[in-house]
Amino acid sequence: MSHVVEPDIERLKLPDGYFVDVKKELNAGEYVALLMDQGKGVYFAKVLHYVVSWSLVGRDDKPLPYSLDMPTKDRLDTLGALNVATMKALIEAVDAHESAQEQERMQKKTTPTTSRVLNQTSEYVAQ
Repeated sequence: MSHVVEPDIERLKLPDGYFVDVKKELNAGEYVALLMDQGKGVYFAKVLHYVVSWSLVGRDDKPLPYSLDMPTKDRLDTLGALNVATMKALIEAVDAHESAQEQERMQKKTTPTTSRVLNQTSEYVAQ
């Protein structure tokens, strides 16, 4: 098992056929930055740290720009300009994604370490 986060992206469905691409998992630095932003009251902090891109459109039905290449302030301004229903859909999608990732991590936590220790102990005792 690697202790380093792979920079994978996962596509999540949004209502009306739209999608949002999110980081599959935050690394430790990103996670700490998220916690710090939440502590400072940065609105939409979780969405800001997970969302990589999306298929959302603006008033003119043209793609609404959003990428990690944009300055944080511009991304926050874009998030703040969304209608409430869209923001709720983004928050729900990111929250569900984060919960699913946590469940996956918990399922991967098996007890091979315990069994390895038991095997090594029994081998030591057998000597």
